[in-house]
Amino acid sequence: MKKNFLFCLIALFLMAACNNDIDDKISKKKTNPRTNTTPNAADQRITITPLTDSSSEALGGRQRGTDPNDLPSAYNFNRQVLITFSDTDVRVEGAGSITVHKNQAHLSLSSSEQNVEYILSGHSSSGSFNINSAHPYKLTLQNLNLTHDNAVIKLNNTEKAFLNIPAGTSSSLTCNIFSNDDENIAAIYSLGTLILTGAGNLSLQTEKASGIFCQKTLRVALSAEALLNINADKDALRAKNAYIGDGGSLTLNTQGARNGNHTISVTNGYIIINQGNYNLNARSNALTTASSQQTIDPYITINGGTFAISAWTKGIASPSIVTLSNAKMNINSIDFALQGDKGIYINQGKYFIESTSKNAIKSNLLFTLTAGRTFLRSGGTETPINVPSSGTFEIKAGTLLAIGGRPEQMATLKEGSQITFAFSHNFPPHTLLHLREGEREVLTYSLSYLSCDYLLFTSGKLLPNKRYDLYQGGTVTEGVEENKLYKSGFYKAGTHVTFFTTNKTLNP
Repeated sequence: MKKNFLFCLIALFLMAACNNDIDDKISKKKTNPRTNTTPNAADQRITITPLTDSSSEALGGRQRGTDPNDLPSAYNFNRQVLITFSDTDVRVEGAGSITVHKNQAHLSLSSSEQNVEYILSGHSSSGSFNINSAHPYKLTLQNLNLTHDNAVIKLNNTEKAFLNIPAGTSSSLTCNIFSNDDENIAAIYSLGTLILTGAGNLSLQTEKASGIFCQKTLRVALSAEALLNINADKDALRAKNAYIGDGGSLTLNTQGARNGNHTISVTNGYIIINQGNYNLNARSNALTTASSQQTIDPYITINGGTFAISAWTKGIASPSIVTLSNAKMNINSIDFALQGDKGIYINQGKYFIESTSKNAIKSNLLFTLTAGRTFLRSGGTETPINVPSSGTFEIKAGTLLAIGGRPEQMATLKEGSQITFAFSHNFPPHTLLHLREGEREVLTYSLSYLSCDYLLFTSGKLLPNKRYDLYQGGTVTEGVEENKLYKSGFYKAGTHVTFFTTNKTLNP
């Protein structure tokens, strides 16, 4: 990448203790920073005001995965087959020419009928349902409770299936497998595309198996009030071609089991999430894609929704491009929190992204911010943003606050980026940081439990051709904060650290 040094603001005068941390392009003039403070700064009561989040045109993935044929309204499921389970039996009504095979509470159907809705209800501690259909169909779970030592519901056809969870119902499926090396086993297995609809509740519990495994596309198009709860010993939701999220509240957990893996995994395709409420607790990665074919792009595009992600490995990971837009997201991971090997775009939304041992953001090619408010935090000595020197780092607009270790041989900001302040200095945990221009507050932020050696900040509150003073310590009264960022209250100064002007072109 061209070594263009952009509109990035670095403290020009640092305390003697941190002079060695300045970029080589900056003069090593030694100055006592306290002599540069404004008169009676310690006595001033500065009003804290909200950040200004600038915005520009959204970039990155725009895929939404729209398919009219994935809507139940595109079909006329006007024939019903009623299936009722009990502990030792299953009753079938309205089967007609559909082939029925029963073995106690285990039912297998083979159908060439069109427009059929199968309604499953009842309870069995040893029951299962298998179907092979030549046409798309609807499978409605009407307060169904089944337990089996293999797949509980197995859809053995390549035709599209609609799994309906009606409002006011609550169903549960338990898959207990005590010895299993088959990666395809799940509480719900589908050979074809599977679409979840409805406004009810569904709970899945598995031992040595995934929650839902779909060999084609898995689409969750639940209503906002619907609840999908999965505790899985392997992947919670696994699809081969694609996962598309169009609504519902999903609580997916793979942390409590011995073999727990990802919460949402696509093994040879992409992830698109348009809306929904996601609570993901992953033993491995939370959202992850892969590809075994060069013709398939394993991107991740998030167009909305709320996300609470806790991952023992990676939060969101793709070998392709990751795009975040119009979402509210909190990621806490041990490994990389957000990884997009071919690029990462963050557009409108609110994002708190943290890794306790690696980079908050990792890309081999580029990272671009266009809007929204993003907090990045990395533990230890790792830099919050890891883009190689050959890559592209660009801030078109938005608010970004990144703390962690100082970047080494990383990409510099692209020419034309928004005014940015980058500063290397050791700040201990719980340090209160305050940035102002005269008596105008720009940033008041507490570091919480992590120390940091590097701070990068950009916002529409930074203006060109102005002088700014950075303080640490001090006090906040009547303060209101969110994610340790104060948006109101009053600040009284602590120790003056440095000052800088916003008319320099330097390397962060």
